[in-house]
Amino acid sequence: MIRLLLALLVLALAGPLHAQEAEVISADTVDRLQPAVRIDFASAPPEAGEIISGGFAMSRDGTRIAVRNRNNAIVVWSSDGEVLDVFSVPGADGLPDTVLDTSFNRDGSLLAAIVSDGAFYALAVRDLRQQVTMVLPFLHSPDVPLRVWFDATEPYLWLEVAAAEPGEPAYIARIPYILPVQQLTEAAIVTRP
Repeated sequence: MIRLLLALLVLALAGPLHAQEAEVISADTVDRLQPAVRIDFASAPPEAGEIISGGFAMSRDGTRIAVRNRNNAIVVWSSDGEVLDVFSVPGADGLPDTVLDTSFNRDGSLLAAIVSDGAFYALAVRDLRQQVTMVLPFLHSPDVPLRVWFDATEPYLWLEVAAAEPGEPAYIARIPYILPVQQLTEAAIVTRP
């Protein structure tokens, strides 16, 4: 009740509120739209590398953004444009795996990625606070993981998977992960039509 009274008092002291007229967005006016926030990757610090990918993930609260750079590293930015973390997942050949998809968990402290060295797929979970990465093999090969999400409450990754066998339907897989780094050898398919 006190908060409501304080809010009303602040509004009364602020003076009358006026509705702001906004231009209708159409094919004729769309070129006049301006971004509310812009992170310029061209002026990124050297540790971020060259950002050329259009793929990105955003934390639920909008304070963190993950993008891929030319060297297959994942660069995590604050919404203010500060580089928070840069990491890659080395493949069997020692070179960074190609990053195919990324996703933050609910509080933005973990980042999941689907990566591939060209022959195999893997799942990486990065603890952004401790800057530790756990890599899990994708055990459903030759099927192809397409998208990754964190479970809302349990330590699982959810994957959208395309079946490699022609005529077979796509399916969803749930993969457990454990932090700190531990190798897991089992994954469960939750639904497969």
